[in-house]
Amino acid sequence: MPFAVGAVVLYVLLYRTRLVPRFIAVWGLVAVALVVTFNLTGADVTEFGPTVLLVAPIILYEFFLAGWLIVKGFDEKALTPSDAPAADGAAGAGPSS
Repeated sequence: MPFAVGAVVLYVLLYRTRLVPRFIAVWGLVAVALVVTFNLTGADVTEFGPTVLLVAPIILYEFFLAGWLIVKGFDEKALTPSDAPAADGAAGAGPSS
């Protein structure tokens, strides 16, 4: 369960900050919900059955997210604060004499 709590916090932050496309964060949230369902059923990973398919989305998601961050990285627009001063130095310069 600690993984699920940490993963939900991470994926909500990724969703809200838009560091990655939203479908990636939503996929992570759905995958965590399936992992929690898997844990609540008391299924065993070593016994292959229909419940093992509940963990497949999180496995695929982790590989996809790693590949996305290696190839594309974070969205550069999301990394710059929206209240940052203008780059030309005109903001806050005041009236010129």
